[in-house]
Amino acid sequence: RPAPGDRLHAAVHRALLALVVLTVVTLVVGTVPTVAARWGPALQAFDAAAGVAFLVEYLARLWAAPADPRYADG
Repeated sequence: RPAPGDRLHAAVHRALLALVVLTVVTLVVGTVPTVAARWGPALQAFDAAAGVAFLVEYLARLWAAPADPRYADG
């Protein structure tokens, strides 16, 4: 049975992977002119929200990195 931290790590990893896949799909689908004409603003909003999510994840990694002794010295 995995430790609670391992479950959280796995869930965050799966969520980020799904977000990457969804972002790629929306960017590809957004290149279809008829889709872009109808769903363009929604696709752009999703892309912006995904960008914010990736930024938050990156900043969290920078903040947490010193907790690992391998990276404590910068």
